[in-house]
Amino acid sequence: MISNNSCRTKELSSIEEEIERVRLVLNAQVGISYKRCLDPEVIELSQHLDKLLNDYMKLNVN
Repeated sequence: MISNNSCRTKELSSIEEEIERVRLVLNAQVGISYKRCLDPEVIELSQHLDKLLNDYMKLNVN
C-alpha cells in the first residue's frame, strides 16, 4: 500500500514539473515580463501558473 506521504510527494513533484514547464513556455514566448502581456494565450498560461502555484502551496503547507 502506498502511504499518504508518498502520494503527496508524487503530487507535489508533478505540480513542480508543470510549474516549470509553464514558466519555460511563458519565458520563451514573452520573457520575464509575461505578467504585463495582453496576449490571450499568455494570459491563460499565466493564470494556469498562478493556479499551480496556489495548489502547490496548499499541498506543501500541510
